[in-house]
Amino acid sequence: MSNLTFNRINTVLSEEDLATINTHIEALLEKLPAIGMTPAERKSFRGMNVHNKAYAKDCINMLKMNGAETMPSYINIENLIADYELFEQLDKIKSRLKTALSYVETAQRITGKEAYDMTRAVHDLYGIAADSGVAGAKTSYDKLSERYEKQTGRKKGAKLP
Repeated sequence: MSNLTFNRINTVLSEEDLATINTHIEALLEKLPAIGMTPAERKSFRGMNVHNKAYAKDCINMLKMNGAETMPSYINIENLIADYELFEQLDKIKSRLKTALSYVETAQRITGKEAYDMTRAVHDLYGIAADSGVAGAKTSYDKLSERYEKQTGRKKGAKLP
């Protein structure tokens, strides 16, 4: 078991902070196109990698210089440019969101480990207190042991490393 006195994160977000975060997330979601894809589309649509991104940029530059006169009317140059620009914007947003999600996942992982390690210690200490005859400790130990055994598959009294 880890050092229970070492607590890497010891904070709670205030209700105001949570509200602010959720408000910003909602604002973000309202600005983004809410369009879904079927599983078949998700599988078949080509992604934009660095090579075809450079190609698309070259194509757009060519169309800007010599597109209106050369391309047929069904090639909508403005739509192509808008799609590419939105892709670039979303790429930057995605990068920032990945960073934010990494922060959330890391903090959640650390705090989850810290909380779970401490609850294992509490469970064990209730067992020690029950074995020592401390009033009420056996009831708490037995109650916690029910869930502990169900979730871990370990028998009563089994110690985790």
